[in-house]
Amino acid sequence: SLGFHVQADSFGNLADSTVVGTWADVSPSGLNGAAFNSPIIRTGSNGINSKPAIGFNGTNQYFNFGNTAINFNGLTVFGVAQNQENYTSSWSNRAIVSKDNGGCAGSRFNLQRDSNSNGYYFEGPSLNVTNSAVALNENVILSGYFSAAYNFSLIKNGGTPTTAGTDALAGTTGCPLQVGSRTTPGNYFQGLISEVLLFNQPIVANSVYGVTWTD
Repeated sequence: SLGFHVQADSFGNLADSTVVGTWADVSPSGLNGAAFNSPIIRTGSNGINSKPAIGFNGTNQYFNFGNTAINFNGLTVFGVAQNQENYTSSWSNRAIVSKDNGGCAGSRFNLQRDSNSNGYYFEGPSLNVTNSAVALNENVILSGYFSAAYNFSLIKNGGTPTTAGTDALAGTTGCPLQVGSRTTPGNYFQGLISEVLLFNQPIVANSVYGVTWTD
């Protein structure tokens, strides 16, 4: 079932570059994300495919949804984003959505740009997998899933999944859920994020093959 869902168009008809505040989770969980350091909404041609998106500066902007107690039997993460930062080997990971403060062990996960490979990177308690290289200003739909029964996988724009072994969450309490930053300091995303969804089950590859911008 759906455990978390934020979408930029939930802010309504705001003018482009307006500073936004609390980002409301529209799933049954009903979480509220506090905005830090004034992220802005981008609309029209400045959004993603002419749809609203939240702009992050890559320096200090993010949303914190608190130490959520969502219980997962498995996990599927969907993220719609646009990277606006050129890669350099000196920067750290750039998280789209993260639940990882370095001390939550079996409950951690991250969907982000990887500082080593410059690919999109999906990470769980003990495994990680990297997909194709990141292009500047490229719009992407990312979907990652895993459980104790299904391979750990990451799919970009409905393509063929990159897979590793199996992995499972031990629980998800005690770590803050954040959008636009990994909870380790300095891991801020630069670009646009229009939507993030978390499901408490693995939605396996044959269910997400071919997901496109038309969908």
